[in-house]
Amino acid sequence: TLIVWNLDEARPVAAVRFPSGLYCVQLSPDGQRALLLARETLVLCEIEPGRELRALRRRGWASVEQACFSPDGLSALASYTDGALVLWDLRSGSATTEFFTTGPATAIDWQESRIALGDANGVVSLWELHNRSQN
Repeated sequence: TLIVWNLDEARPVAAVRFPSGLYCVQLSPDGQRALLLARETLVLCEIEPGRELRALRRRGWASVEQACFSPDGLSALASYTDGALVLWDLRSGSATTEFFTTGPATAIDWQESRIALGDANGVVSLWELHNRSQN
């Protein structure tokens, strides 16, 4: 369960029920939505009133490793344990682009047209998203 707290009043204001296995939460740039990561599922939720908007599932065996929102909050980028990076359109729930890296990204950030990926070996890569080239 994702619980949203009002820190000034020290009380919960919303809750989103989620199956066990939740291991990461990312907030949208406007703070109104959240991406919840659990195994092979990426779930988009509306924080208040605390409801699931859609579940994003990729075919295959790989689990979600990490994810982040686009700067405009309309897309999400997810890294999977098989080394795939998938760009999701959050309005339609469809995967628009999929490409592969040398291994799963354990840290991910997206600023304008650039994404930064960090892996378990301590390597950080910068990618230009519009042409999918590694710098």
